[in-house]
Parts: sequence; C-alpha cells; structure tokens
Amino acid sequence: MTTSAEANETAESLEKEMKEMKQYIDELDKRITTLQSTAFTLANYFFVFQGVIITIICNSSRVVLRASHRWFPFTLSILAVVLNLSALINIGLKYFQAKAQQTKFLYLYNRKEQRRKCLQQHVSPPESPDDLYRDRIKEFEPYLFLGISTIFFVAFTAVVLTGCWKFLNTEGEIGHNLPNNDKCARLCGNTNCISICTEN
Repeated sequence: MTTSAEANETAESLEKEMKEMKQYIDELDKRITTLQSTAFTLANYFFVFQGVIITIICNSSRVVLRASHRWFPFTLSILAVVLNLSALINIGLKYFQAKAQQTKFLYLYNRKEQRRKCLQQHVSPPESPDDLYRDRIKEFEPYLFLGISTIFFVAFTAVVLTGCWKFLNTEGEIGHNLPNNDKCARLCGNTNCISICTEN
C-alpha cells in the first residue's frame, strides 16, 4: 500500500506526463485540421480543372478543337486524375494515421486522468484491458470512406474522358462528311454545320 507522500509524488508525475500528452494531442488536432483543409482544396481544384476540360469540349466548335486534337484534353484529364488521386490518397493515409494516434492518446490520457484522481482519493484504480480504445468498426470506416471517394473520383474522370473521346469524335465525323471544295462553302454554328454548293 502506498503512503500519502508516494501517492502525491505519483500524482505529480502523472500530471507532468498528462501535460506532455495534451500538447501532443493538440498538435495532432492541428495536423488533422491541416490535412482536411488540404484534401478539400485538392478536391476542389480537381473538379474545377475537369470542369474546364468539359467546357472546352462543349465549346469545341468555337475554339476550333477537332477530333484529331482529342488526345490533348484526354491526356490533361488523365494527368490531373493521377496527380490528384495520388496526393489525396497520400493525404488520406496520413489523416487516418493521425486520427488513430489521436484516439489512442486520448484514451491513454483519460486513463492517466482516472488514475491520478484515484491516487488523490487513495483508492485503487479500476482495471481495464489495454486495447479497449481499439474499435474495429471505427478503424475500418475511414478506409471504406477513402475507397468510396477514390471510386467516385475515378467515375467522374471516366465521364470526362468519355466526353473527350466521343464528343470530339462526333465533331470530327460531322466535319468529315461535309464537302469542302471550290464549289462548296461550309457554315458552322455551335455544333451544327451546313454546306452550300453551287451546281455546274
């Protein structure tokens, strides 16, 4: 059985450890907030960039973009999704690691706080398993969310890539089927073209 002096000394030692743990938990909280902000910013840039590509495709007749040029927005879209997804997955993994550490240290902090109070009251602290803070379902949820988000980004990119390939190809087919020689004049507006030819 510990004496009152030993209990006070142990309580002071616990307070010092708890103070250090609290500082580390606060640092983790700031890191988590920064990672969240960075992830949302990257996601916004991704959608804006893909939106610009879609706008270019929809206005292809105005910017003189033909089927032979479709590789350009197609390649830009692929590069954008590869770079953004790589960055987002990397940030996501760091975020989940920081959240796991935060959960663990919060649990340990609460355990020490409980023990400190018990020492001050000269009672024995209740025993609990060391792995109580581990919740398998909560540990799996972030990775499930990351997987669903990745699928969503890939699906959105697939729509944009399909537009790059199909819509510009249609434009090329329209232009290819219309005559363009000395006896014919082609008039185009938006996505429609007409040809006016003179007879011999």
